[in-house]
Amino acid sequence: MDPGTFPAISVDTAVTDWDPTLTGAAMRDILLTSAQNLDIENEALLRADPSVLTQVDHGDRLIEMQDRISNAVATGTTTIDRYALDAVEVTLLRPFGKQDGLSLGLRAHGIVSSETYDAAGGVRARATEPFSLTFVVRRATGGRWLNVAVLPGEADPIPAL
Repeated sequence: MDPGTFPAISVDTAVTDWDPTLTGAAMRDILLTSAQNLDIENEALLRADPSVLTQVDHGDRLIEMQDRISNAVATGTTTIDRYALDAVEVTLLRPFGKQDGLSLGLRAHGIVSSETYDAAGGVRARATEPFSLTFVVRRATGGRWLNVAVLPGEADPIPAL
């Protein structure tokens, strides 16, 4: 994601009540990190290399991505997604799945381009369509914001604290 072409970002008051530093440049940095994490996931899929996933994923998302790589190896078919975001609303989400702490929900809308590759690396299909997803990130291990889930539609935020 080019930092000069960031989508519109709005931040729910529950997020800033939880951590007042999560505005402006900090939110752009978190969104950029999440986009980088998604790019690294795509590279891991294309290389069938789950070893890098622990650097960008945690919990449910880590398990999902490891399973996707295993399935891609078994079937000889790999699908990756690239997202172009139009707008993002940042919300605070309750713990779910394997998570035991609050997470940020990046409710995003835009266009997703999917590419399907065969085992030899040849492109077999391409598709582009609108999407509405919530990318969930958390500082599960302390430093970097990690992807912990991608939820369909809009996840239910928690009210302001």
